[in-house]
Amino acid sequence: MKAMSKFWTALVVGVAMGVSLFWATPAKAVPLTNTAISWSGTPGLDFDEFANVTTGPLAFLFSDYNFDGGPTEGVVFSAVYEGIGPAAGKFVYVYQIKVAANPAIKGISIPFITFPATVSGMTSFYISSGQPVSVGFGQGTVSPTGFGLAGFGAVYDPDQKSLTFNYTGSGGAATLRPPYPVVSMLVGVFSPLPPTIDKSNMLDTGDEAPADVLVPSPEPSTMVLFGLGLMGIVGTVLRRRKS
Repeated sequence: MKAMSKFWTALVVGVAMGVSLFWATPAKAVPLTNTAISWSGTPGLDFDEFANVTTGPLAFLFSDYNFDGGPTEGVVFSAVYEGIGPAAGKFVYVYQIKVAANPAIKGISIPFITFPATVSGMTSFYISSGQPVSVGFGQGTVSPTGFGLAGFGAVYDPDQKSLTFNYTGSGGAATLRPPYPVVSMLVGVFSPLPPTIDKSNMLDTGDEAPADVLVPSPEPSTMVLFGLGLMGIVGTVLRRRKS
């Protein structure tokens, strides 16, 4: 009887330890849908059916990045649109990368507090056809493709609370490099949370460089603070362009 008691005790302890270890195991990055959509003209899979492009972005931001403190190597564009249609009640976040000088870029990592919302079966998308207007730098040259995680070009890491878009070419070489004026498709995700500004990481072949982007925030008041800050940022950008 004692032997059976010890057996059942050991079994219970073993199961408990297994369960605790299972739940303690860090979650792995989750591939997103990386769905190709058009700007317009394809019913059911159009950007202008999910985002209110008539009104334009609720917020937008251009941010320079460089890797060695030298000349600017590129610009990251981010914008947030009011969701409409299937995305009503949500915010549509879009990002695009411009490369002006070496090094080649292999991706971008963006802080994202929650797993992206699902809209019409999509957790992430990129605009693969049509000519975007009033958003980003125009039509891109490549789509997000697999790098570092089973061939997926868009992933979400629940541990780091980060969203990553990756780009590769034939043989796995990074394709985001000059002389392309625009080197990535417009990529995007959905969230029920309003935007604020945070630091993203541009990824080259080894180093990282920060760039400001729009990301979801759980604080409703950030929209007001963000609006005040954005006026200053836009003013700075306009002054730079005039100079």
